[in-house]
Amino acid sequence: MRLRYMINMNTQAAFRRVDAKIKELLSHRMCPSIIRTVYLKVTGLLGGMVDMQSQAGAGGASSGGWLSKCSIF
Repeated sequence: MRLRYMINMNTQAAFRRVDAKIKELLSHRMCPSIIRTVYLKVTGLLGGMVDMQSQAGAGGASSGGWLSKCSIF
């Protein structure tokens, strides 16, 4: 799923739309703040994983880039 997200712009746009809809629902005054906090932490964690993957790919093979970080999962 992460690979599809990183490669396909349509998938990125779909995730952005879903995220915007969820944030809209979480911003409702009746939504408990703990749910909003947990969602923001999870999205931050997942966003950090995508950023790490992007930085690893930019490192190149000579500096231990994407080849040393290659994983199926």
